[in-house]
Amino acid sequence: VMPTLGIEKGVTYIFGQSDETNYFHPLGFAYMPHGEGGHGGGGHGGHGGHGGHGEGGELGPMTTPPGSVSMCSMGKTCPAPMYMKDGNYLGMMYSNNEYIASPLMGGHNFGLDDYESDFSRDFLTWKTAGKYEVALKFDVEDFTQDIFYFCHIHHKFMTGRIKFVDEKGDVLQEMNHPMNPYNPELPTGFDESCGTSGLNSFVLPHKEC
Repeated sequence: VMPTLGIEKGVTYIFGQSDETNYFHPLGFAYMPHGEGGHGGGGHGGHGGHGGHGEGGELGPMTTPPGSVSMCSMGKTCPAPMYMKDGNYLGMMYSNNEYIASPLMGGHNFGLDDYESDFSRDFLTWKTAGKYEVALKFDVEDFTQDIFYFCHIHHKFMTGRIKFVDEKGDVLQEMNHPMNPYNPELPTGFDESCGTSGLNSFVLPHKEC
């Protein structure tokens, strides 16, 4: 299941990942499906998600949105997810969102490395370690093409589209661009009515799910 999401510019969105179904699936955001094209300031490193300048890879402080004239990469203030545990921001020296961390500042560390490493622990340790959340605020106005969410561990096949919308919920770009090579499976019949996948050939002779 890879639902298309809609988000508004300049609005803070909190993605909760404490449900056990999120185990081993730390959330990431990118300008291309599953973060292809390089890390570009949103990648891994020794201190919470370091990386170089880039375009087309993961959202990060030094990654200018493709085609934008923003100078955010120079100040290391480009839109990046801000990773949290138990309500505490895991990053240092980066914030584009005073709701999460004040003051606003440019830097490399937005908490990714500490956050992702927890998701690689054994299930019981991860489940009891705390409440995991990711905050995202996209604040570059001249960028309207779609972005993507994905799993930082299972990069391929676990990615979905995010479209930007206005205050009325209308999409800013109708066309699905960039293309996502992984088309979601559309349920039909029994699967559609019961919220399952791949079970149409195994339905018993009654209507119950």
